[in-house]
Amino acid sequence: RAILQALVAMHETPVDDLKTFTAAKMLERYTTMFLRRLGDTRDAVMVKCQRLGAMLAERIPDQTLPPVTLHGDMHMGNVLFNSAAAGGVGVTLIDLDEAVRGDPEYDLAILASSLVLMAALQPDSARAALATACAIPALYELEGGHAVAAERFRWYFAGAIASRQIKRCISHCAPHCDQLTEQLANAALAVMQASVPEPDAIAHAMALQAMELQDA
Repeated sequence: RAILQALVAMHETPVDDLKTFTAAKMLERYTTMFLRRLGDTRDAVMVKCQRLGAMLAERIPDQTLPPVTLHGDMHMGNVLFNSAAAGGVGVTLIDLDEAVRGDPEYDLAILASSLVLMAALQPDSARAALATACAIPALYELEGGHAVAAERFRWYFAGAIASRQIKRCISHCAPHCDQLTEQLANAALAVMQASVPEPDAIAHAMALQAMELQDA
């Protein structure tokens, strides 16, 4: 809750000199940077990510809502906890180099996608991580955040799983990288194909790779 409270506060703080980040910009990065980085080294993952890219292009959300101030890189590594804060645990969001203005669903999707990666890395706690990821929009609204558009969140969520978390595995040479990237690609497609992301559906899409990681 404390993380989402801090994110709500940031989204409600106007900052005039930030660039605007749109769904169209994310799609451009996906097609011109992420897919190019994949190259021909991971054929199975590349096919799935190309398929996802086509789906993202077909369903790109419109930009009718006023943009809010976004963190731009909202994952658990950019959260500092302060247990001495008045009234309980306090949170400070750090590393604001990627702060922009845009859809609040973008920040929520990055945070949710980081939990999908956590689920892939820690299969024993995967169900809890995926349940939390899918609940983020509702929890954000409960903390006073903007109304979250389900289709917009789903779009950003699927894109972030691929372009953020697959890229992260490759960039940091994660153990079992090939299995993880295919698992994440399956998760991204499961999110995109559902009307509302469901933890059981995502877990099912990731199950084969999770079992292989446990047996490795």
